[in-house]
Amino acid sequence: MPNPVLDYKRVRLKFESDKWTSAQDVLASATPQMYRGNDASFEVCIYWLSQIVDLSNMASLTLAIWTTDFKTRKISKTVSAAEITAIPTAAGWADGSEQHAVFAFTGLELNWALTGVLKEETFTTVLCGVTNNTPGRDITFGTTSLKIVEDGEGVSDETANHPQLYYTQADADARFVQLNGDGYTFRVKRAADGNVYQYFYFEEIGKWVPRIPKMVDGQYTLTWGEPED
Repeated sequence: MPNPVLDYKRVRLKFESDKWTSAQDVLASATPQMYRGNDASFEVCIYWLSQIVDLSNMASLTLAIWTTDFKTRKISKTVSAAEITAIPTAAGWADGSEQHAVFAFTGLELNWALTGVLKEETFTTVLCGVTNNTPGRDITFGTTSLKIVEDGEGVSDETANHPQLYYTQADADARFVQLNGDGYTFRVKRAADGNVYQYFYFEEIGKWVPRIPKMVDGQYTLTWGEPED
């Protein structure tokens, strides 16, 4: 038997859809776990009553990884019918050469910041499919836990595979007035008299003009001050 070569995290998940149990990684005889930021391949095979299921009726399969409260889907991959082996052989599944489908993730896609004192986190992996009926029927084949552990290698990158949830400097400048910033339409600064005023920029004269509060007939009102550069 040749020596094994390791160049990615390999997970072979056996889903027993007739049972309400977590899918097992048959390579580890346990639910899967891996280190943060590793390239990984999830190879899946679905069983029913100890027999491999015929997936010739599937239009697609999707493997999704969620936070355990199902509030956030961390990532998902979908394979089409052309990428599904309808009936892998039992021998092929046993020797690691066959499976219903393979879901490959890059290390960047799995490079998540982990919480907790131990810097490890457990997620929920869900395998579901859509049949080739019209309309297609949704079916969930099973779930399992996935523990991801910090290895101290590199730096996590939560922006790698998520939508931008922040404004860039250019976005912010286009949407909002900025305080204390030269070149913007509005700012607040301390004047030569020691008081802090609001300043507005007038392009036609190329100067900043302060709004100065003054008492008129017993009430404060705002007046324009002298333009400044």
